[in-house]
Amino acid sequence: MPVPGPAVRKLIALLLVLVVLFVGANLIAAHVAGDEIAARAKEASGAQSASASVGSFPVLYRFLADGTVPEVKVSLSYVPISTVVVEKIQVTLRGVRIERGALFDQREVRIRSIASGTASVVVTAGELSGAVGRSIRLPGQGQIEVATATGMVDASASLETGDVLVVRAAGSTLLQVDLASSRLVPACDMSLDVGAGQVTASCAVSPVPSSVVQAISGRAGS
Repeated sequence: MPVPGPAVRKLIALLLVLVVLFVGANLIAAHVAGDEIAARAKEASGAQSASASVGSFPVLYRFLADGTVPEVKVSLSYVPISTVVVEKIQVTLRGVRIERGALFDQREVRIRSIASGTASVVVTAGELSGAVGRSIRLPGQGQIEVATATGMVDASASLETGDVLVVRAAGSTLLQVDLASSRLVPACDMSLDVGAGQVTASCAVSPVPSSVVQAISGRAGS
């Protein structure tokens, strides 16, 4: 097998360097964009902490070529929504289009539109208890129990008008909170899962409402 000449070896070395630089630039671009979006989401929601991941390889090429990101995932922890602090909000956004002008001129990731997305809100039994001022248990299999003067009684949880979480017991409303009052949760027809130790409300929307786009993009919004 012939040994490559000096010119070929230099070309191979150059290509390797370019590949390494391209991969490194993609990792940096994804990291910076994720941190920027997470910071905006945290500020918009009042979450205690936030993280975000942006797209898949090659992120930088998509940014520069057509201003798109296939997928953005945002995770928020300990988010205040009205009278309750929820354990977690997770948002997955697909078909994200960014403003290329802001990317080039201001070195910022500004989102123009989002084709579709899913959102889920997780509330634990402890957080429900803190919100209603009574001990609430979630033993699983859709069951809810609330403490009364005479002991634990059965309660119910439901979603009304799409995204309003309501907890009732013995004919009384113990909690009523509009989950979509968080800027990261779109107003939508949510489904509710009552599991062991937590309840999860989730939905899918297409397109994603402008209020969520504004929050992720760092713009003021209602």
